[in-house]
Amino acid sequence: MGSKINRGLPPEKPRALMEENKIFHGTAGVSQGSIKYNFLPAFCDEETGAIYISCTRNGEQAAIHKYDGLPAHVVISRNDINEITEIKPSVVSGFIHENQFYSREQAIRFIAEKENKTIEVDNSTSYLS
Repeated sequence: MGSKINRGLPPEKPRALMEENKIFHGTAGVSQGSIKYNFLPAFCDEETGAIYISCTRNGEQAAIHKYDGLPAHVVISRNDINEITEIKPSVVSGFIHENQFYSREQAIRFIAEKENKTIEVDNSTSYLS
């Protein structure tokens, strides 16, 4: 299955990841907020259960969520310079921690519990009372 070409999106940061980073900014739902607990940025295909560590184009582990290292079968579109701009809707971003996948929300809850904190995401969701 080939990928369609999608022009006009900014390079390096697909729209979905930019939106997620805005929502989870300042929380353990982004890589900077979860690194101290050894959470690694990753993706999970909820359809197949496959988990992919976030990687750079050359296959090295990435410090942030990047689509670059995802396998071709989860890619829906690329831009005119061959960067991945869209992936299957069943693939969600999150983290690997102690060989388990955590969604961004689950990572927030896990770390909030460790730190005995109440965390709000987008001023509407409280994860600890």
